[in-house]
Amino acid sequence: MSLLDFIGEVPDEDVAERWLIKQRWPSGMTCPTCGSSHVRRLRGRRLFQCRCRRQFSVTSGSAMHGTRLPLRAWAVGIFLFVTSSKGISARKMSAWLGISYKAAWFMGHRIRAMMAAWRPLSGIVEIDEAYYGTRRRKPGRGAGPALVMVAVERSGDAVARAIQSHGRVYIADALKGVLSKDSVIMTDGLPAYRCLGGRSVRHSAGEFVRGEVHVNTAEGFNGLFKRAVTGVYHWISVKHADRYAAEAAFRWSERRLCSGTPMPYGTLVG
Repeated sequence: MSLLDFIGEVPDEDVAERWLIKQRWPSGMTCPTCGSSHVRRLRGRRLFQCRCRRQFSVTSGSAMHGTRLPLRAWAVGIFLFVTSSKGISARKMSAWLGISYKAAWFMGHRIRAMMAAWRPLSGIVEIDEAYYGTRRRKPGRGAGPALVMVAVERSGDAVARAIQSHGRVYIADALKGVLSKDSVIMTDGLPAYRCLGGRSVRHSAGEFVRGEVHVNTAEGFNGLFKRAVTGVYHWISVKHADRYAAEAAFRWSERRLCSGTPMPYGTLVG
């Protein structure tokens, strides 16, 4: 579906609200507070009331909570975000949606928050890390390069997180809940990975592949992420590196859907 086709599907706020409701609650609306399906719309308002007396909107309890942006802007913004193979800058979002740069930046990070969900990885899982630079030249918090670690299944999903250093404690903390019990770990021989077990190649000794042992898939992820940072965002701060990493992992895991096909909103929030 093209952008023009999608815009035609959500021509106004009423339709955009119905689209978001359908995507968020495909099996029927439920109260974000108590989970009850006994809800009714309040006349003349974009609010619903549950039998528990709580009032809520389609954005309540979601990453869009408290937004003042039009619902149509959110619907089109989500479409733009998830159908762009490498991402979309806040400046472009601002121009295409007719909203301020600040609002577009805010929207982008809220959508990245939706993308942060993941499932435990299984099978052969490659683990690698890479630095993502910054354009800032002045010293200070967030001025240095961001270190991002990725765990990626071969031909499967990925989980990426910003870490403070190559230290074993930081790596172990970032991998909590990420690996299934049946996963087989492949690394590049970094000493901090030894506590994980698994198999490794020694990049420091010029060894990159030994039979089925390699981290080429993880390095492929790093290459795509770096091209997105360089070509779309130009730089990322240490402060927000975790969100950009989550976006990159989402695009990798859902890459068949992030290429011109509208992403179900439920895929983001589910």
